[in-house]
Amino acid sequence: MAVERDQVEDVYPLSPLQEGILYHCERNPESPAYWNQLSFRIAGPLDVARLRSAWQAVLDRHPALRTSFARDRRGAPRQVVRKSVPVTFEAINAPTADEKTGDQWLAGWLAEDLLRRPSLRSAPLFRITLIRYAANHHRMVWTVHHIVQDGWSSATLLQEVFRLYGSAEQSNTLPAAVPYRRYIEHLAARLAKGDRERFWSDYLGDLPTAGSVAGQGDTGSQAAASVGRTLNGSPLQAAARRWGITQSTLAQGAWALTLAAETGSSDVLFGVTVADRDPDLAQSDAIVGLMLATLPVRVRTGEQQGLQDWLRAQQRSFSRQRDNLAPLADIQRWSGRRGGELFESLLVFENYPLPENVAAGTGLTVDDFSGFE
Repeated sequence: MAVERDQVEDVYPLSPLQEGILYHCERNPESPAYWNQLSFRIAGPLDVARLRSAWQAVLDRHPALRTSFARDRRGAPRQVVRKSVPVTFEAINAPTADEKTGDQWLAGWLAEDLLRRPSLRSAPLFRITLIRYAANHHRMVWTVHHIVQDGWSSATLLQEVFRLYGSAEQSNTLPAAVPYRRYIEHLAARLAKGDRERFWSDYLGDLPTAGSVAGQGDTGSQAAASVGRTLNGSPLQAAARRWGITQSTLAQGAWALTLAAETGSSDVLFGVTVADRDPDLAQSDAIVGLMLATLPVRVRTGEQQGLQDWLRAQQRSFSRQRDNLAPLADIQRWSGRRGGELFESLLVFENYPLPENVAAGTGLTVDDFSGFE
């Protein structure tokens, strides 16, 4: 969908991860892989028009939410920020007032919702559906493309929506938003520094052919789900704190040992997706947009050292990788593996603040979160 020039607020490049997502979406436009869906219950006397207005105000605040994607005459990808976009907000009635008895209907509706995938050339790339069960019982479904926001952004936006909803002066209750362009410019400056090609060539150049984990997808997904359920507040969390490492490092170590056992190799390689909210970028925690990076992690599991020392060494090594952040396509080329896959498994450790009482002061209760990503 073409955008008239007078409707355009800004045009600028994509982040490396956005470029990768765009590439895969263009190759597989029917895939739901990058559409995320967050659903939660809202209990209390809800003013639907006011909620819609709050979502529109949030959309107006953040350029990333008014962004679509296109290619210029040379084929280079660009993100196009529109000056104004109406929020996609729909209110529907559930066939039953009892959400529990309507579980099957809701599951079917959520699956059908994911089949509605507008072109990345349109904006906004998110929509809100409010499902009414009873006067004081609703469920909100927030469907959004990953190319315009990450998990941290989702938490920020939820806080803003309900803060605006609860305020009489919706337009004056929040500080000015920090535009996503600021991250893109900061990232470009970082990528221009240092000899990243040499770092990644040295890091990956002598890597032996990794054992395949093909067919192990179910095992991997079950492991990820189990860690997600048990890590927070568990003895593992306490162990990470006691050993002076992050929980993410602990998860990486566990996954490395799993891959080593599955493949029979003591030198394993896998991908890790991490938040890229650089503390050197002012107010980076307030920016709404996709601020993630995926990097290859190489781990040697046969080294003769204790578990704690081994994990601390992995954490120091990963810090050097993050300091040498680069697009995956470049890393693959520098590694000499242009013709094959760089890695076969990806570890995503999600760690961002979710507000416990997001609707405080509104007379509403928000709970029962569930999602698809």
